[in-house]
Amino acid sequence: MRPIFTAVLINLMLIVQALAYGTTLNLKTPAAVCVACNTPTGLAATGQTGTTAILTWGAVAGATGYSIEVENGSGNPNIFKVVANVAGTSYTVTGLLPNLTYKFKVRSRCGGNKSNWTAWFSFNSSAGSGGGGGGACSTPGNQTTSNLLPQSATLNWAAVPGVSGYRIRVENASGNPNPFAQTINLPSGTTSYTIIGLLPGKSYKWKVRSLCGTQTSDWSPNQVFTTPLNIGNGGGGTLNFSGNDADSPTLKAFPNPSDGLLNLEFSGSEERVTYRVANLLGKLEMSTEAIAGQPIQLDLGSLPSGIYLVSAQCGAQVKTQKITLR
Repeated sequence: MRPIFTAVLINLMLIVQALAYGTTLNLKTPAAVCVACNTPTGLAATGQTGTTAILTWGAVAGATGYSIEVENGSGNPNIFKVVANVAGTSYTVTGLLPNLTYKFKVRSRCGGNKSNWTAWFSFNSSAGSGGGGGGACSTPGNQTTSNLLPQSATLNWAAVPGVSGYRIRVENASGNPNPFAQTINLPSGTTSYTIIGLLPGKSYKWKVRSLCGTQTSDWSPNQVFTTPLNIGNGGGGTLNFSGNDADSPTLKAFPNPSDGLLNLEFSGSEERVTYRVANLLGKLEMSTEAIAGQPIQLDLGSLPSGIYLVSAQCGAQVKTQKITLR
């Protein structure tokens, strides 16, 4: 008997068995684990000769390579731009001009995924100038967002030596239809700020720059975050619907309104996804797991009519949607 025919026959027998005994048959491959592609840290510039420099950064676990961009920095009127992909954690840039400021940034590549860009790292091309974050006014790095609450968040960054202060800009991000924009100047020595007046379950973005007397650094890359919803998790806490991936998957929930049977699909590769259903008072009504990209159906017929929030979460990637039960 041919192998292909044998395999088809076995699958048909399994399906007949499942139908006969009312069991659920899952012929899908096992789910993979969500793997983050982290942003590199530890940027430095060494070995400057006036026309060349060695640019380095720390290795990222799981990275298959890195992308780097080098440009002319603050006070350097000579347009310069290099874009390259490298396999290791260093890159020798050439074609610089002596005693001028340049800057570079890096991001990691993990198969088909890529991290956010690092903040710009400034350096001087002259021999003996070192790395030091270099230049007259360096861009702050190591941005993080912490203490996420439904209406506030704490914004953090690394100190830059010799600055007179910092300026941060907070705005509503893509997908948030509620206009929000604040620009705040902060004194030197400040490396965090708690922004308030946000809305629950909405996406925002922020960036920071150094103030150096009459000069300013370049803006850091935008850091995107999402405030959590006021949804209880059944254990007295809240479900944290935060995430900073602008390319995160989408959640489909239909039909909406629904008479009880709700179809869900979370786009993406073969990864485990957790679905949660909660009412507007924060009570978690249902939680189940499935594989991303494969549709499932929930029976919500036992719930009272009204509006509910459905969420899908895979690692740090989270999407929520309102549904109506009739």
